[in-house]
This record gives sequence, C-alpha cells and structure tokens, in this order.
Amino acid sequence: MDEKTKRVLTYVGIAIAAAIIGALIVWGFTRTDEPTTASSSTDEEKIASLEAEVESLTAQVTSLEADLADTERQLEDALARADSGSTGGTSGGSTGGGTSGGTSGGSTSSGSETQFCYITKVVWEGATPQITVDYAQLLTGQAAHDAAVAAGEEPLDFFIKNENPKLRTFPADSSKSVKLVSKADGVDPGGYNVNFGQWVDYYSGMSGGLEHIADSAYYITITDGKIVKIEEVYFP
Repeated sequence: MDEKTKRVLTYVGIAIAAAIIGALIVWGFTRTDEPTTASSSTDEEKIASLEAEVESLTAQVTSLEADLADTERQLEDALARADSGSTGGTSGGSTGGGTSGGTSGGSTSSGSETQFCYITKVVWEGATPQITVDYAQLLTGQAAHDAAVAAGEEPLDFFIKNENPKLRTFPADSSKSVKLVSKADGVDPGGYNVNFGQWVDYYSGMSGGLEHIADSAYYITITDGKIVKIEEVYFP
C-alpha cells in the first residue's frame, strides 16, 4: 500500500472517530440540560447519574473505536491483496499448521471464511467447545516489508500485524481433527492431524511437550458461525 493511501485511511479514521465522539458528547450534554423539578434527585444523585452516563458514553466510544479499527484492518487487507494481485503469498509462520501465506484470510465460499488468528481461550459449554480468537494480519511481500519498516523492525518475508484488541468467540465442531506442525522435538512442515480432544489437552497443558501451541498462530475456517477447521501455521 503506498503512503498516500495510508494517509487517506488515517485521516478518514480520525475524522470518523472525532465525529462519533463529538456526537456522543453533544448527546450527553443535551440529556443533562433538562429542567429540574421539585422532585429532582439530590445534587449527589445527579453527579452520580452524570458519572454513570460518562462511563456509558466512554464504553460506547471504546466499542466504536474497536469497530473502526476492525474496518480499517479489512480495508488494509483488501488494498494489500490488490497491491499483490492475489490473496496468496509466501509460506506462513512459526509454529503451526496452515501452509499458505498472505493476508489474514477472507471468504472462501458462501457462508464460509478463513481467518489468520491467535487462539486465546478454549472452554467447554456442555458438549460444545467454545473458542475465543484474536484476528491478526499475516502480511507478505512488499506489504510485509513496508509494515516492518514502519514499525522499526527488520524486514522479513512476512510481518504479523495485530492492532485490533477485539476478541471473538465461536462454537467449534469437536468431531473435526486439528492439523499441527509443532512436535515435542521440533516441527513437521507437512503437518499431521490429531483429534480435537487431544489438541485441547495439548493446548491446555494437560498433555506434556506441546504446551507452546497455545502461543501459535492458526488458520481457522468458520462456516455458518461455527469453527469447522483449525490449522496451526508453519513459519519456515
């Protein structure tokens, strides 16, 4: 992505955030300008009410900022794909099972998408596992070089960009196997499959030797709101 496009995205994001914050502040003051009556609350109660409204507005602004960052990430993904001419790239990452590189992923078919991410939590709700993920961007080629230079880091074949703190939780299909590349004594670049329950044991540290896969990057495939495929990403 060229510098002009980056500046445009930055200015647009700042303008949108400023407009949203301004509108919320005006709305908050408008609500507090209503005339008082004899039955109004005490001054202390009014102050407490105003503080609660400020906290609520602050939470709304934080949520809107996260959504804005998510939108900017998607725009950057689209521009990076346009710059490279495709959605592919070099081989992906450092301990994991996906074999393709490129950006953070996208739609693969109707109702299905593949995303590059980190898995932050796995819990069971009854018989259904719930997986919480943190989406990130896996940049390659010129996009990776530019991002590394901008971050003051040495350019490599890939660069992982993770600016949006938003977490997402999905149910997972526990009948599907999980593809790993990490092994207790190294890595298997070609990958190998383990059943879902065994992967959860590795991830949680209940089975020794592969606890580090909790820090690995993954490609997940989501179909109709459910995770149906998990692959640890391999970085040469």
